[in-house]
This record gives sequence, C-alpha cells and structure tokens, in this order.
Amino acid sequence: MEEDDRIMVIKPGSGEAIQVAVRTMSASKLVMDIIKDDDDVRTPLIELPNISSKWLMVAVEFLRHLRKEPHVEFKKPVGATMADTVNLEWYAKFSDRFSQLDALELVKAADYLKIEKLLELACAKIALFIKS
Repeated sequence: MEEDDRIMVIKPGSGEAIQVAVRTMSASKLVMDIIKDDDDVRTPLIELPNISSKWLMVAVEFLRHLRKEPHVEFKKPVGATMADTVNLEWYAKFSDRFSQLDALELVKAADYLKIEKLLELACAKIALFIKS
C-alpha cells in the first residue's frame, strides 16, 4: 500500500477522533512532520490538542477540495469581495460562510495545522472585513 493510501486517525483536543487519508492531510506541515517522526506506518494516530473537532473538520473539508483544485491564488491587495480576491469560485463560497469571529478561529486553526493556503484564505477574509 502506498503512503498516500493510508488512513490516519486524528484526535482533536475536543470532540471525536476522525479518520482521514494521509494524502488529504499532505498540505498540513504539522501533520506531515508528525507522521514523518512516527514509526507506525499502518494507521497513524495523531493527537492535536490545540484544535477542536469543528475546526479540524473545516480544515479537512478545505484540504479535500485543495486536492481537487490546487491552483488557488489570492489577489493582493484583496478585492471588494472574496469572489474578486480568489481565482476559484469554490474557495470564495467556502470563505463566505464565516463570520468575523469564525474567520479569526480559522486563522488560528490554519496556523496551528500549518496549512499555508487555508491561512492565506482566512487572512484574505479578515482583510475584507477590515476593508469594509
């Protein structure tokens, strides 16, 4: 079995553990660093105490889509809306569902998981809140 086909179990600080493909989490530098140091090559169990299951699931949703459409880009400075800021529609719609407080939580989750594109998206969303 190739490494990308492995399933990992991620236990957030609060909420239930989830199963997710290693390849889905490949854009998370934190998770990949943990796996690299793990000797269990079958089903890695990763404990992430600094994230809730809610924000872990949001990150996983983002990462699953990022594998389908990896060429997301953000205009700088940000446009008038997320649709003007991001080059792919799904990412604009994804970010539009977050309030100001949620966008801040998303920044914290993306930063903790070290997911560059999610952090960039969340920061663009906050920039739009500031701009308006």
